[in-house]
Amino acid sequence: MICKKDLLDIKSEILCWGVRHSEVAEEIYSLQHPTDHRRTGNAGIHTLLDDSIVLNIIYGEKFCETSPYSIEKAGEKVLLAKYGKPVANISMIRAPEWYSKKTSDGTTMADIVLQEGENTLIAGIWNNCCYFQKNLQCKFCTLGYRKGVEWKTVGQLAQTVAAAYEENPDYYLHLTGGNTFTPDHGIKYYEKYVKAVRAESDIPISIEISPPDDLKCIDDLVSAGACGFSINMEVWDEKRRKEICPGKSQIKRELYYAAWERTSELLGKFKASSVMIVGLDAPENIETGIKEMVAHNVKPVLIPYRPFGSALSGIGPPDPGVLGRLSEIAGAALKKAGAKTKEFVGCERCGACTLEKDFMKY
Repeated sequence: MICKKDLLDIKSEILCWGVRHSEVAEEIYSLQHPTDHRRTGNAGIHTLLDDSIVLNIIYGEKFCETSPYSIEKAGEKVLLAKYGKPVANISMIRAPEWYSKKTSDGTTMADIVLQEGENTLIAGIWNNCCYFQKNLQCKFCTLGYRKGVEWKTVGQLAQTVAAAYEENPDYYLHLTGGNTFTPDHGIKYYEKYVKAVRAESDIPISIEISPPDDLKCIDDLVSAGACGFSINMEVWDEKRRKEICPGKSQIKRELYYAAWERTSELLGKFKASSVMIVGLDAPENIETGIKEMVAHNVKPVLIPYRPFGSALSGIGPPDPGVLGRLSEIAGAALKKAGAKTKEFVGCERCGACTLEKDFMKY
């Protein structure tokens, strides 16, 4: 029986490297993604590693073809192999039935919302960002390059989420979208979507935002029904952040602290989270960011940089050992601060693309 530490090492490597193409992987991917709609690179192969650890396996990207991992079959079992040798069993998370349903305007629901992991619904309400208009986009971002339903209507989202939640009442919803040049940085767009979804169900809703100039925008979204916020720094070191995020770094760090604190005041501890991308900043800077965030009741979310075809595509994925070590530090800090995994919201509750929650548990 493989130990949990070895499983987490495997998960860290898969999160950084993904898996190579194989007939088995292609078959599973096609079943899980019937329309091949991608909001993010997280539209991978959704699995349980050894029936216990939820894992989103990156697949179909160019950099994955150098990975030592592949998905294979042995009889009825699906296996994760490294250099052709089986290392763990994986079980597939089935595509939901609502994927094939249509909204009232005839749009396939799988083109409006994606399921990630076991119970996360994720939707970009608009698939663009103002920074691409002035060549100020975050250099790791592919939002302005991806094709899809650019603007999703309130009706499309509300109908899709209602159908999904009826099928699976354990779902929670995470909404994302690009920034705008307005003082609210796009946060006001979400309010009508949240109200429409909340009118149909009590599904937990989290929203990925940049901190607005006026914090009342956060109050308004909470009043509308939001349960948590992802307010992402991405890169902790200020100089490095200006290099990687030339547009978004113009939003002052003080606004992030203020937005984190307002979220805690309104919703409680660790209802705000913040992504840091491992591989784009020095590990010691990320460790500093972890400690600072936890001290402010914010959940650090560590994801590896992946070369999805952005302006940074010349950089490869980070060392999985670094991702694992930093994730363990984050998990320990969260646990010491009294954070509970069951109280996380949105993507942070899922854990398929990160390791902090696993280290808190194991």
